[in-house]
Amino acid sequence: MSTTSAPPAISGWGFVDLDAEHYHADPAPRPSMSSGLLATIVTGTIAEAKESHPRLTPSDQPEKDNKQFDIGTVAHTLVLGKGREIDVIDADAWTTKAAKDARAASKAQGRTPVLAKHHEQAEAMRVALFEQLAGIKGEEDTFTPEAGVAEQAGFWQEQTPAGKMWGRALYDWRATGRLVIRDYKTYNGQLGADPDGFIKGIMGTGKDVQDPWYSRGMAAIIGAETGETIPWDAVDFKFIVQDPNPPYLVAVVALNDRVWSGERCQWAIDRWSAAAKANLWRGFVPAVHYVDPPAYAKAQWEARMLAQWEGEQQMQSLGLPALELKEPDAYRAEPVA
Repeated sequence: MSTTSAPPAISGWGFVDLDAEHYHADPAPRPSMSSGLLATIVTGTIAEAKESHPRLTPSDQPEKDNKQFDIGTVAHTLVLGKGREIDVIDADAWTTKAAKDARAASKAQGRTPVLAKHHEQAEAMRVALFEQLAGIKGEEDTFTPEAGVAEQAGFWQEQTPAGKMWGRALYDWRATGRLVIRDYKTYNGQLGADPDGFIKGIMGTGKDVQDPWYSRGMAAIIGAETGETIPWDAVDFKFIVQDPNPPYLVAVVALNDRVWSGERCQWAIDRWSAAAKANLWRGFVPAVHYVDPPAYAKAQWEARMLAQWEGEQQMQSLGLPALELKEPDAYRAEPVA
């Protein structure tokens, strides 16, 4: 594990330069909400969200070794031009003692170790990304330092039913002088950067709430600076999605129904604030849960009964040995109208 100093305390609203490690430690005046925490509430429970909060449930678990995570992290640093310093390790894998020692030494210094072949892959991704963005109207200057600011954290307060609560977001890139946010994602789904596949993936994990949450933060911070009331959906938020496999295809993806994701985000905010007010970090409601079978399971069972019955009827019509089965309707508790 790397050794770090305590995160600098954040005293007020605004955008600040803050490295990812200190941001994820949550340096807000009080434990704050983040998009990851809200996504956990959307798809899981308050108890799981509390467990993942760095200040409410501190954890010293080491980072897991993961090839795709390494490549994605390094590509992120190369694309945005900010992040931990990178140490390229000249080894084929992390299996040798020399490679393991080099990796441990790099992490101890707060740096990012990466195998040479994975660094080459991340660099190829960076080149492909900017080549493709140059051909997409409106995205020609995305992630460039001339047009915006990369890797800046934002802190603000949300008005909730339980009072004001702190919120935070780590913006990959925001345009200078414009309400524009771009979030870089490397996505290794079955169809790579395919927009439909990506959206289905983030909907399943609740990470679609990143759009309304990050947009709320930007609207609140800039509104406080200018004295304006800025609606969150006035912010132009888009995901820049890249397949980490050759030819490193890129897709610019936006939620078509931002309102729905905004509703999910608000629901999660209210759930978190209620839990904080009551100091009740509940998992499932402590009662018996009566759950209906999924519609697809019922449809499959109906089809199975019908197929079995029709098959035996066909055998009988051909004069072959057949089972005397009741019609599927005979098994219904109530007659079909």
